[in-house]
Amino acid sequence: RLVQVNYAFSYSGPREAKQHSDAPNDTVSWVLEGAASLNVGRPRIVGATQDGEAAVFFVLTAHILE
Repeated sequence: RLVQVNYAFSYSGPREAKQHSDAPNDTVSWVLEGAASLNVGRPRIVGATQDGEAAVFFVLTAHILE
C-alpha cells in the first residue's frame, strides 16, 4: 500500500558546545520540506543535511489506523 505525503519540518537550536571553549554556542537551523511516496510501515529517508561536524537524516514512516 502506497501513501503520498507532503511534509515540512524546521528546527533551530544551539549547536553542541565544544570542549574547553568559553565562546558562546552557535545556533544551528534546518528546514526540510517536500513530498514523498511512502510504503506503509517501511521507513524512508526523505531529507538530509550535513555540515563539517554532523549529519541529520529526516525519516518518515506511514502508519494507517483503520
